Amino acid sequence: MKKTLIVAIALAMPAVAAADGSPWLPIPGSAQVSIGYLQSSGDEYDAGTTRKMLSAKIEQGTFSLGLQLGLTDQFAIDTRFNYVDSKFGMASEGALSDTTIGARWRVVDEFEHNSTPTVTLRANAILNGNYDTGRADAIGDGGSGGELSVLVGKYLMPALTVNGELGYRNRNKMIPSDFWGDINVGYAVHSRVSLTAGYSMTRSQGDLDIGGPGFTPSRFPETTEDRDVIKVGASIAAMSNMSVNLNYGKVVSGRNSTLADLFGVSLAASF
Repeated sequence: MKKTLIVAIALAMPAVAAADGSPWLPIPGSAQVSIGYLQSSGDEYDAGTTRKMLSAKIEQGTFSLGLQLGLTDQFAIDTRFNYVDSKFGMASEGALSDTTIGARWRVVDEFEHNSTPTVTLRANAILNGNYDTGRADAIGDGGSGGELSVLVGKYLMPALTVNGELGYRNRNKMIPSDFWGDINVGYAVHSRVSLTAGYSMTRSQGDLDIGGPGFTPSRFPETTEDRDVIKVGASIAAMSNMSVNLNYGKVVSGRNSTLADLFGVSLAASF
């Protein structure tokens, strides 16, 4: 009975509930595959707390492949690979970005305890990619490590969800550790169409600013990187087990971060 209920809800699930960063796990024995593309573009950045113009736009296109496996009612694993094309003026680079391999363990199930939300614990390993660092347009910080987070979500009604995540990330090579938070609301306006809106933030534990005391270009990965992002999205169920997802986000403030516009499209399928 419980599995039948979960299947029925998943077919009308808002896009936010289908992500691998979700407290709701895949059905046991199922696999979810997603392919996506994200375009990021911006010509302003915050050096410390001072807003400046870049000499040219930093443009990055990210191709992603994600896989989730539902192992039991309480446990799932996932991995994500990303390849990024980056362009800044006359400079360009294409390389494999950081790869994540993670596991989620649901500790509280709202479908068994109606008065509580779903609570899931998550652990990820981060494997750094093969890109160059030491530049403003670097694809990443060049470090490996891990992250831990708590995910919480609740179906307020069959078509309306609220979920969030709070996590901590630590990597090697003098990269500052950071905390991040994320909150999303999803609403199914039709049996095949759902809309989402959300906000995410990152707060670094470092104290080095671009252009500040002790800064050199080789120390870009050591800078404090804070970001505040607002985002909206839509998901269309093309088939009972497949959805097309459209997303837009904007970095509205930060510290040592590019103020970018983010456009994404992805295709997700369950088997």
